[in-house]
Amino acid sequence: MFIRHSLTESAAKQLFGYEQAANADREYPLGEIIIKTGKESQKHMVDTRTDELYRALQDKGYPDELCREIAYKHMNTDYTATRMLGYLYRVTSPRVEDVIDEMLAILSDREAIVRKKELEHAQATINSVYREGL
Repeated sequence: MFIRHSLTESAAKQLFGYEQAANADREYPLGEIIIKTGKESQKHMVDTRTDELYRALQDKGYPDELCREIAYKHMNTDYTATRMLGYLYRVTSPRVEDVIDEMLAILSDREAIVRKKELEHAQATINSVYREGL
């Protein structure tokens, strides 16, 4: 789904400032800015963090099956993949055992964060019941 927005010169000046309005006209035809919404913007996204992690693991020389298992099954969120990428960039040649140990530590941290958020939500609900009643 594409949404077409009309952009007048005065609106461009307000949005971008007077000097930048002229540049905006060169980048986009005056009057037309297309904003992608929904899945279209994701289709054109070449890379995800998970794909980047998969390639980083392959570049380190790990077996393809292990790379897939780690990247696409366990480290399949941006948070976990980014943490693992950070580890791989910091450590030059980690053993397979060290990579798996780091993966388990990252997953444990993520689970603790999720659990904490659940408990905070439950506490907020209880507080609301105390304040406002059932």
